[in-house]
Amino acid sequence: CQKCHAGNKFKGTPSTCSACHTKPSSHGSAFSGICSSCHATKAWLPAKFNHDKASFQLTGAHKSVTCQKCHAGNKFKGTPSTCSACHTKPSSHGSAFSGICSSCHATKAWLPASFSGPHAFPQTHGGAGGTCATCHPSSLTSYSCARCHSNTKMTEHHKEVSGFTLTTCVKCHPRGKNT
Repeated sequence: CQKCHAGNKFKGTPSTCSACHTKPSSHGSAFSGICSSCHATKAWLPAKFNHDKASFQLTGAHKSVTCQKCHAGNKFKGTPSTCSACHTKPSSHGSAFSGICSSCHATKAWLPASFSGPHAFPQTHGGAGGTCATCHPSSLTSYSCARCHSNTKMTEHHKEVSGFTLTTCVKCHPRGKNT
């Protein structure tokens, strides 16, 4: 009792955390000073932080990441919130995309991706509507029609076309149709 009520003073004893505890230097100016928004009186740790009230809300798979994964060394203020701060651009993307991951990917799961930007070839060609890998099996900067069109049948059908391969189809069929 004497720890909080020195000299047996009970009336007017402050009840704020800061009356007895100093704000940890690791918090910097990133938190309001209302300790109970993250900490409980039962135990200081583990602390709970409501990221829904932060400028970077955790969604999808980000909800299961430990605090230290993004806030190494207890650095909270100034933590970057761009995808590229934690994730590297896959080599399969080449220079094909702007770097705005959310235009294809969701935080729920990295895959399947869903590209909704401008695309030179109809993404619903032949009812495709599948994943990018349907037409781009090895890299998003190259394509193959062999997943849906038999190499044997297409080669036979195009035997009179000079330089034909299943990776040059768009030269004659830029929109997926016969010219």
